[in-house]
Amino acid sequence: MKIINPLYDTAFKYLMDNEPIAKKVMSILLNQNVISLQSKPQATSVTHDGVKYSKRYDFKAIVQTIDNKYSTVIIEVQKYKFPKPIYRFRHYLGENYIKQETIINNKGEEITVSLPIKSIYILGFKVFKSDILIVMIGNKPVDYLTDEALDENCNFAELLTHSTLIIQTTVEPKNSKNTRIEKLIRLFKQKIEYDPSNYVIEVDEEETDDVIKEIQSYLNKATLEDEILRTLRYEKDYDDSIKTLEQEMETIKRENEEAKLREEVERRLKEEAKLREEEAKVKLALKMLKYGEPIDEIATETGLSVDKILELKQK
Repeated sequence: MKIINPLYDTAFKYLMDNEPIAKKVMSILLNQNVISLQSKPQATSVTHDGVKYSKRYDFKAIVQTIDNKYSTVIIEVQKYKFPKPIYRFRHYLGENYIKQETIINNKGEEITVSLPIKSIYILGFKVFKSDILIVMIGNKPVDYLTDEALDENCNFAELLTHSTLIIQTTVEPKNSKNTRIEKLIRLFKQKIEYDPSNYVIEVDEEETDDVIKEIQSYLNKATLEDEILRTLRYEKDYDDSIKTLEQEMETIKRENEEAKLREEVERRLKEEAKLREEEAKVKLALKMLKYGEPIDEIATETGLSVDKILELKQK
């Protein structure tokens, strides 16, 4: 079965714009039953040859779980290491820390509150050396002196720290348990064999998990939409051009650094050669002084100044 690859912003936006599907995706990623979702994404679009597409899609939603807790969940999807995403991720995270959210509570009332933040990064490259598919970084309170976890919740701490999932989609886990979240992540990395373009990918048609099948089916429908495929192609072309530009800049930077290194090596070699030459002149002058040679002849022979030779004579 062919599906559009949700590692692309256009495809991920298509996936998460469907609220029932988005709730299932969020439930899998958070490992909690999401009962309501108020989507508040931020999209940056560009137009190329009359086609408008997402250059950057930052997904954000207010999530309510079955235990009646609300939190802000942000999901960042990044296919390549280029352009380097750290600044953008930090900037978007910072924006959400200082912002209060307007939500609709169980009573149907609109209220403005600060919410705990959970961040999820779905990456098409590795940031850890270890071959770990999903890395969880928590914010649970721990007794600093005893290193024991505290069995309590603290709103103060929850609002000033956040938990994070970092998903390295290129990793093949050594001890895969074929869990639902593993199956979901596979949708972000497989591709059709021999096809250099991976905005349309191949997935297992024999999938038995009903939730994953529903997500696959929804992404499969998009492969029949010419407008979506054209937008994905433009997104890929844009990303490839940026990636190429960044790589060219890295190459130029590396070549410049290598050129500077060569210049520095040459400079040091010249200095060392000059120093050795100077030492040889001094040795010759000392030897000629020892045999009583005239100062002017020593100066002519060695190239040293008369003052320098007189200085050597006094030592």
